[in-house]
Amino acid sequence: MKFLAVNPFIRLVVPLIVGILLQHHFQWAWFTLFCISGIFILGLALFSLLSLRQQFFLDWLRGLLLGLLFITAGSALLKNHTESQPVFGGEKGTFLAEVTDIPLEKPRSWQSILRIRQCQSGNSYEHLNTRIMAYFQKTDSLAPVKPGDMVIGRGYIHPIQNYGNPEEFDYRSYMASRGIHHQCYLEECAWSKVQSDNRPSLTALSNQIRSRMLRQLDAGIRGKNQQAVAAALLLGYKGGLTPDMKSRFSASGTMHILAVSGLHVGIIYLLFHHLLVLMDRSRHGRMAKTGVIIVILAGYAFLTGLSPSVCRATLMFSVIALGRTMRRDSSTYNSLAFSAFLLLVINPMLIFSVSFQLSYAAVASIAFFQPRLYSLMELQGIPDRLWQWLTLAVAAQIGAAPLIIRYFHTFPNYFWLANFIAIPAATVIIVAGIGYLIAFPILPAVYEIFQIPLNFCLQTLTRATGIIEKLPFSSSRDLWISTSGLILFYMIIALFTAYLIYRRTSFLKGSLALGICSLLLNIGANLYHHNQQELIIYHAGEASAINYRDRGKNLLYMAGTQDPGKTIRFHIKNYWLSRGERTYTLRELPRQGKRNRPVPPGPQHFFEAGDLRLAYLHGNLDFSGLQPRYPLRLDYIILAGDANITIKEITRCFRVKKIILDGSNSYYQRHRWIKRLRSKDVQVHSIPEHGAFQVHMGQKIDKKIGLL
Repeated sequence: MKFLAVNPFIRLVVPLIVGILLQHHFQWAWFTLFCISGIFILGLALFSLLSLRQQFFLDWLRGLLLGLLFITAGSALLKNHTESQPVFGGEKGTFLAEVTDIPLEKPRSWQSILRIRQCQSGNSYEHLNTRIMAYFQKTDSLAPVKPGDMVIGRGYIHPIQNYGNPEEFDYRSYMASRGIHHQCYLEECAWSKVQSDNRPSLTALSNQIRSRMLRQLDAGIRGKNQQAVAAALLLGYKGGLTPDMKSRFSASGTMHILAVSGLHVGIIYLLFHHLLVLMDRSRHGRMAKTGVIIVILAGYAFLTGLSPSVCRATLMFSVIALGRTMRRDSSTYNSLAFSAFLLLVINPMLIFSVSFQLSYAAVASIAFFQPRLYSLMELQGIPDRLWQWLTLAVAAQIGAAPLIIRYFHTFPNYFWLANFIAIPAATVIIVAGIGYLIAFPILPAVYEIFQIPLNFCLQTLTRATGIIEKLPFSSSRDLWISTSGLILFYMIIALFTAYLIYRRTSFLKGSLALGICSLLLNIGANLYHHNQQELIIYHAGEASAINYRDRGKNLLYMAGTQDPGKTIRFHIKNYWLSRGERTYTLRELPRQGKRNRPVPPGPQHFFEAGDLRLAYLHGNLDFSGLQPRYPLRLDYIILAGDANITIKEITRCFRVKKIILDGSNSYYQRHRWIKRLRSKDVQVHSIPEHGAFQVHMGQKIDKKIGLL
């Protein structure tokens, strides 16, 4: 308990996180939260009426009640945060908005973030302050807007939704952690710039300055890849990174240096801590030094877009700097817990941010494991420095590895080797890069002093990561860990950590027992899924994807995509990994374009999946010549590509349990079909609206995955 006494904010942030997660899962109403909190407050009031002797022996009860009250507070925080956001239901509206982000080029559009100032509500305008993701129709290779521009737009503002496929990345929660809940597509004629006397927001001003600095980096750094790496490492801008560069850094285990976080802020803190060492001679000098360092760290956080990881690191190092000024050794764990507590109070959705989770897991793991690993060997000189870097990399991976496997399904096997190069190179790049960015506009004759080492280290870093990526077994791919497995993994780490702190064998035995349970559960799940028989119709955008799994056989029927591998990677592969599937057989579905000559449905439109009989009807088909004596019995009909078949033709030709509309149908056609089929009491499932469709053969029960 001494550990918790030294780090009191851990007592607060853990129940707060538990409350946020419970509210996200159960969606409790305000009345329920008020009743629960009232019970705990009443319990605390009754506890205060006890004698001092009774309170001493029942002190654990007071701690329990306070913890439960903070759990309720976490739930209330999330509920208030979600309900305070304006809700757009997909209706078309006119709005006045500020461009706050640097536009990012997409294949068919320019993506940027808008902060809506006013939105039309009936005949009046409602003042708002909410952010949306906007996609501007692409007309040329130049960005149509820049940070700080004011635009008037008219378009459909839709809530951001997941595709609804099983085990797919929770994109909606990820965007919500960034404070973005809606999106809008603006055609060329649906928006225009306007003049405004309003000052740009803090975020827009930050991105305006970042845009100028990006141009400075482009002017002084050779090579597109090196420019993209410098922009990500120094300014937190990842828009220039190609998929090849992301894959290279991910496979080599150095992706963390491209995400501005504790490493970068720590380097800047140490740099100015040593540069201003002469101010440590007096108490007032130390206070002034701390103020200067905090201002510099806050300025760096501002220049990098105020990302959660930078804000966390800035808060943590600010607390450390204040502790040193007061001649107190601040606890790293308490600083971490304090910064997490403050950030979650401001935005509880941050707990669902992958970067937020990875950042805290890695830093907490480094704080605990690195000193213990480092103390295993005593070296001198350069070997000691290398050993320090190695233990730092290993310690970070202990905490971050489960999350890396969970979200990215890969693990870099040579992370320890890559970090011998990456950490020193990143240090030089940050120091030289800051000097270059400062000297470029005001001291043109001096900036070349920083430009030479900056270019050298960037080239060394990109080449080294490329070499490590190509080494044999550079990364383990297609890994999977379930949510329950992730929790078990961290429980094992927590118990082992408790053993190292308290040296009680019960914690070690508990850690080993959980490890054995995790292994047995994994074996049992693999055996169960291997013998499973199921049909899944995925939501794959404008493509069609029908998957049949049967005791190791994995068939995928697809149509409407020129890159099946990309579609599988984004929408399907996660589910296969969760079921232990590593191989598949791809088969093509028949497609009939609207402009093609109508053809009658043939054998290619019908197929079987175990005991199920299905029809896939796409586009321009002709049913006029079909005069069956008895309607064909089918389990499911999949309508795709705005198939021109009427309900009368369906009932004349088929006896079907349910009709499924996939994502290749237009929005108008899907809703017209839904309305007509329900009026005829025909069961219908629209995949874009309801998520992927799944049937377990053994149970013969239709299961709607639903939007997550």
